[in-house]
Amino acid sequence: MKTTLYYIFLYSGLLPAFYLLILTLFFLPSLLKDIIYHHEIGVAPILFSCLLGICGFIGLIRLIRRKAKQSHSLTITLLSLGITGAVLFLIVTGGREALEWVISFEEPDEWFVFVWPNIVALTFAIALSFKKLRKQIHEVN
Repeated sequence: MKTTLYYIFLYSGLLPAFYLLILTLFFLPSLLKDIIYHHEIGVAPILFSCLLGICGFIGLIRLIRRKAKQSHSLTITLLSLGITGAVLFLIVTGGREALEWVISFEEPDEWFVFVWPNIVALTFAIALSFKKLRKQIHEVN
């Protein structure tokens, strides 16, 4: 039962994250073109947040193989980078209004697509951090 809930929770975050990955990959060439050819510096934070989001998606994908427990640090880092990318994207593109949108939960379908993968990533990052900390404490004793 515990394993089933683990995968249901994981895939509930992976599905909207996959949709966001497709959107990111669709707009990434345009962002790169704007920076390289048009020297638009204002696009750099958006591009950076997209790259961080891709790192977060990779972190979620790494969670599918539950048995791969050797590199908790890498998975935690990737998940944290993805969350950072989402927050950066919100701040750069929408500022305070975007943060209020996240808190207000006015449009549940859009909220679910953008915020839920980050909640899933944060939950797993915290759980893996506690697991790693417990392991380190156990090794010391």
